Amino acid sequence: MIRRTTTDPYFAYVYVFEYVRSGKGYIECNGVKYTVAQGDFYLLNAGHAPYYYPDRDDPYEKIWFNAAGRFLNALFYAYRISEPVLVLHMNAEPYLLKIHEELAHYDFESSDESNLRLMHILLELFGEIRRCRKLEGRRHGSNVDDIAAYISENITSDQLTVPNISSIFYISERTLHRLFVRRFGVTPIHFITEQKTAYAKYLLSSTELSVERISDILNFSSMEYFRKTFVRYCGCSPQKWRKQNRTPAADKSDN
Repeated sequence: MIRRTTTDPYFAYVYVFEYVRSGKGYIECNGVKYTVAQGDFYLLNAGHAPYYYPDRDDPYEKIWFNAAGRFLNALFYAYRISEPVLVLHMNAEPYLLKIHEELAHYDFESSDESNLRLMHILLELFGEIRRCRKLEGRRHGSNVDDIAAYISENITSDQLTVPNISSIFYISERTLHRLFVRRFGVTPIHFITEQKTAYAKYLLSSTELSVERISDILNFSSMEYFRKTFVRYCGCSPQKWRKQNRTPAADKSDN
């Protein structure tokens, strides 16, 4: 049984990748319970505190790795993975085995080459994740992924509200709520806030914009509310996150 908590110093930064080889288990996060079984792959997003454990009668066997860093932050943002838990039925084992093999022979004296190989494997893995998400969306026969894409593409709009989104896509707010909880495990409002937080992290790490300006761009009612929201989702203040995640390009621009 594993329970991530907000007191964990790595809470805001570490991503968890796990593939179920056999058996069954459960993940609980934000009031939603997920069941995972043989052939399922799942991601646990940074900044969330899920509780996950094996089935008592048929405990799972898994292959996994944890990772953190700017490259992972960029991948999660680029591939629009903002939900706290993402479960897909896909064979991720070959990618995880490649990562294990690379880490087992990691060359600290030629770390650039090892890091490039790891980045290449991760890009392949995320490409497969995107492909499987599209297939799953087609099977569900709903336009929820189109709505999620609309939110991501209009994250700085001051019209990004649940009533407006419902009107644009001609569905009721109740249906919108049900679709998002079923697909992403969170409500539409929660999803919008996660997307805003993800974009805020991108701006903090790659630009010189002030925290107050970023709050304005994302249409938070006040900088204090932005700060409280950021701490709740990321485990630290925007200023601290920026200090720990500045990109080389942003650092260079400061000089």
